[in-house]
Amino acid sequence: MAREYATQMEAARKGIITEELKKCSKKGENECRRVTPLVAEGKVVICANKNHKCIDPRESVLFKRLQRL
Repeated sequence: MAREYATQMEAARKGIITEELKKCSKKGENECRRVTPLVAEGKVVICANKNHKCIDPRESVLFKRLQRL
């Protein structure tokens, strides 16, 4: 099955909760639903795409922003 998106922002705009988003949010489905609009608007960045798959949630901008919320 082909991916329907090239970037995390594109996936978020389509309402797709990616594995990378799940890894970064760490709190489950409700947290993902809260974060997806922030990624779609470009307010939160997940530096992961089809070529850059190895992410550490503790280093993500999303993780750092969620700690402040």
